Amino acid sequence: MQMNYINDQTILKLELDWQLKSNHIVWAIDTLVESISMADLDAESAWTGRPEYPARLLLKMLLFGY
Repeated sequence: MQMNYINDQTILKLELDWQLKSNHIVWAIDTLVESISMADLDAESAWTGRPEYPARLLLKMLLFGY
């Protein structure tokens, strides 16, 4: 259910006890990506700079967003 918010509202109500259903698409995406070997997902990374984001996490986010 969408809640109506106003600009000067100071409290944001969140449902913290919400659970994904067992047949949600997220579980299918998770299973699919976890079945891919890490050798296929590894990329060349530089020795300097910030640590890279996990490839599996990025792929899951991309597939779910698509």
